Amino acid sequence: MGILFLRLKHSHGQKKTKSAKSVPEMHSHGQKQAKSAKSVLEKHSHGQKKTKSAKSVHEMHSHGQKKTKSVKSVHEMHSHGQKQAKSAKSVHEKHSHGQKKTKSAKSVHEMRSHGQKKTKAVKSVHEMHSHGQKQAKSAKSVHEMHSHGQKKTKTVKSVHEKHSHGQNNSKSIKSVYENLPLFIDRKRRPPMKVLVIGGGGREHIIVKKLKSSERVTEIFAAPGNGGIAQDATCVPIKDDAIEELVSFAQKEQIDWTIVGPEVPLTKGVVDAFQEKNLKVFGPKKEAALIEGSKDFAKAFMKQYDIPTAKYQTFTEVEKAKAYIQQEGAPIVIKADGLAAGKGVVVAMTEHQALAAVEDMLIDNKFGEAGSRVVIEEYLEGKEFSLFAFVDGENVYPMVPARDHKRAYDNDEGPNTGGMGAFSPVPDLDPKHIEFTVEKILKPVAKGMKKEGRTYTGVLYGGLIETKEGPKVIEFNARFGDPETQVVLPLLENDLIQVIEDVTAGKDPQLKWKKGYAIGTVVASKGYPGSYAKNVSLPDLTADDQVYVIHAGTARTEDGSFSSTGGRVLLVGSIQDSPEQAQKEIYQYLERFDQNDDFFYRKDIGFSKQ
Repeated sequence: MGILFLRLKHSHGQKKTKSAKSVPEMHSHGQKQAKSAKSVLEKHSHGQKKTKSAKSVHEMHSHGQKKTKSVKSVHEMHSHGQKQAKSAKSVHEKHSHGQKKTKSAKSVHEMRSHGQKKTKAVKSVHEMHSHGQKQAKSAKSVHEMHSHGQKKTKTVKSVHEKHSHGQNNSKSIKSVYENLPLFIDRKRRPPMKVLVIGGGGREHIIVKKLKSSERVTEIFAAPGNGGIAQDATCVPIKDDAIEELVSFAQKEQIDWTIVGPEVPLTKGVVDAFQEKNLKVFGPKKEAALIEGSKDFAKAFMKQYDIPTAKYQTFTEVEKAKAYIQQEGAPIVIKADGLAAGKGVVVAMTEHQALAAVEDMLIDNKFGEAGSRVVIEEYLEGKEFSLFAFVDGENVYPMVPARDHKRAYDNDEGPNTGGMGAFSPVPDLDPKHIEFTVEKILKPVAKGMKKEGRTYTGVLYGGLIETKEGPKVIEFNARFGDPETQVVLPLLENDLIQVIEDVTAGKDPQLKWKKGYAIGTVVASKGYPGSYAKNVSLPDLTADDQVYVIHAGTARTEDGSFSSTGGRVLLVGSIQDSPEQAQKEIYQYLERFDQNDDFFYRKDIGFSKQ
């Protein structure tokens, strides 16, 4: 029967056992006190004959001529007698049985057995004792249990099957869960409260992913948005109000904080949380500089031989213009600092390039972020993104994605933060994915550690397939937007478990759904320039074929939604083929065609040839 919880009751002897206070401690009765269990992972089983080692995680005993009752929990304990044992009331309580009280078990997983002879050291967390006149051999498995009696034991094929025992040795049992730490870590750890910092589409999909976790019981978002408020408790704290965020996390006893946007990362939010011993997922300020300064990133790549476009950095307008005239067009002009994804100009003519330099260095279009510009060669090829969970030198890549940065169909119009994305990328050469992981992402992680900027968090590689192979366009120090909205829906793992595994130095064993995810962004008219706000949105009720991720929305008094940002929301779908996903998305988006307050691209998911 199923292992359900800490409630197994076993009856032997003539007296009721006291409440068991410890998960793995078990007493058996006699006139002498048992020795303390010295090991976490072994146990004794005693009878007239020695039993062989049991290999199963969840095996159960049946002893003698009578069948044992169902074992209902991995951590349940036996109490023996003709009367029923009382319920186990605590994780670490003890049994005391017989005529004399047993001493306190000093180990987390100690078990005692009492009889006429002292038992040997118990080495297993979840093993149970059976007693007799002879000592049993130590059980070598995490959850092994011996069965003894007059009948042979049958092979246990399932986590929830029973063992019956006899005079012959029990057969080996192959377990479904052979690794106890894995089982406990992923299934039995306590629930938790999580804070997500940010209020865009990236944060909404993170919240939705966390909501699907069996372990996460409460989610907060700071500041969140109208859509996020349907899935989490929104807190009116700005994403870069670091002291307020730390105070909130302390007050609410937040177990984990996940940082979405780049601005708080580059301001040191992770550093501040760690100073207060708060768990937080993201790179520290010194590591987030890989996104915070394009000049730093380019110099770093040059030092560690990471393939990227050649470049020069300038703070003086005339020198920048001279370089542009020397190199010619097309050429790329980038603001050095953070500019919400809009600080890049792909200039197809010298005139456009010279104008971009003036906008940044003279007109201060991007403020401090544009006080220094990086000018780099124009690279031709198809772009793609590859995220990875990183901790130190450990790199665990996700599935690749491709976004559409230009505002209008056919990749026309100004650059934006992203008008849609899809994953995986069917036309991406698998060799290029391997190259990116081995020759770009891993060397970056290793180099950052060498530089004293050890990286923990999500590393975003913005790349392009060139004739010479993949090259880096940029790095981001967090999940990308809108790519995250199509990557995380494909992730089968529990996100909070992945984060805990990665930060503990464990391979999270990432698993991905089959199929294609496509997401199309709905934007306010005028974006990426000026646009109107507080515009009413149509009914956003989703069917079972699409999902809606809010980026710039607010909830109105009547329960409907209005726009608050340039990129308003994303409509996504996962289907067996890209064509089917596109069909479902564009059927849903027809509701936005009633007026011209919003617009969206109609070619998301189609790879430009």
